[in-house]
Amino acid sequence: MSKKFKDDFTLTTETDDQGRTRQVSTYIGSFFDLEIDQAGLNRLKVLAAFLYMGGFASHVAVGFLQHSASYQWFVSIPYTLAFLPIGLLGFALLRLPKETQNLARYQTEASFTRGRMMTLFILGLIWLNSAGLVLYMLFNGRSFTARPDYLYLFLEMFSSIMFLNLFSRLNRVRIQIRIAHNAH
Repeated sequence: MSKKFKDDFTLTTETDDQGRTRQVSTYIGSFFDLEIDQAGLNRLKVLAAFLYMGGFASHVAVGFLQHSASYQWFVSIPYTLAFLPIGLLGFALLRLPKETQNLARYQTEASFTRGRMMTLFILGLIWLNSAGLVLYMLFNGRSFTARPDYLYLFLEMFSSIMFLNLFSRLNRVRIQIRIAHNAH
């Protein structure tokens, strides 16, 4: 567990039947409920998986296109950096909870909060990447109908739509506090 959640846990020492002692962490933090039913949560997980895979596949496909702007730092660096939040978003989506009630703070923040934050980072990097390509095309006299550049922008736009839709879906789920921080 990270230091961020250290106040949500307490360590207790237990002794088993053989006399061995071990430390056990007990969650004492706040509990949360999701304002979504179980069927809605299951639909969200499936839809999030499809949107993530669509955005990821589209972003990877862009890397296989051969165009002259891919060697420019203002296009290639945002493209490459976008893979870090895409990977972290994948981990956040894998941590989406199975239930909708009595969730610990680390469960909600590791999935919904991190998922929303990572999609915003991804969108910013993809848009920066696309803006770099458009500026390159404008300053180098390239036509907007040049096939690799046009396809590049189309795939990045598709990837943006997938991640923007995913952000919208994650943002619709409201996290309601159920029980405030328990006493030590």
